Amino acid sequence: MARSAPTSTIRSSFIVGFPGETENDFETLLDFIEEAEIDRAGVFKYENVDGAPSRDLPGHVIKTTSDQPCDRHRRCKPPSRMRACNP
Repeated sequence: MARSAPTSTIRSSFIVGFPGETENDFETLLDFIEEAEIDRAGVFKYENVDGAPSRDLPGHVIKTTSDQPCDRHRRCKPPSRMRACNP
């Protein structure tokens, strides 16, 4: 994409800390963001909201652990190429 449209920007958003997410899942996401050359990635922490079917899923990630992927994502990209995690 960058070669055919050098002024283009690839953006995407991701949820981290979804119930059952593993460290390996998160590492796979970071690898994908890098390999896909995503210029701006919004990383959002999963929230256990009322009425969501995911509330009943096993393996909920504790809050302090779900904060860590956002911090790690910030470090994997230069600040000019990413958007910070939204609390």
